[in-house]
Amino acid sequence: MNELGFELEEFGPTTLALRSLPAGLSADQARSALTGLIHEFMEGEIRKNRLTDDLLASLACHMSVKAGHDLTETEQLNLIKDLEACGAPQTCPHGRPLYRRISIEEIERWLSRRN
Repeated sequence: MNELGFELEEFGPTTLALRSLPAGLSADQARSALTGLIHEFMEGEIRKNRLTDDLLASLACHMSVKAGHDLTETEQLNLIKDLEACGAPQTCPHGRPLYRRISIEEIERWLSRRN
């Protein structure tokens, strides 16, 4: 976890103390990410032979913009720029699609408009 920016310390027989977290991660995001990472590890979703890659993928998803979170126009533009700069922008690190192209024809069908 240290390689990912989390500094954890034993704080008792069943407790860990979080001493530092990755840059850009709020305390709430860190709590959510760590809880999710522990759950995924216990469920076997994080493979021991690919631990760092799986942890990074999971952390990226936990740090992502969540549904219903309003973004400013600047944040939206920055998100698109970051997506375009990414090597594989079609999916999240877990393989789920990030977006869907919608044709003008599909939009017109939804709006019950025909030429």
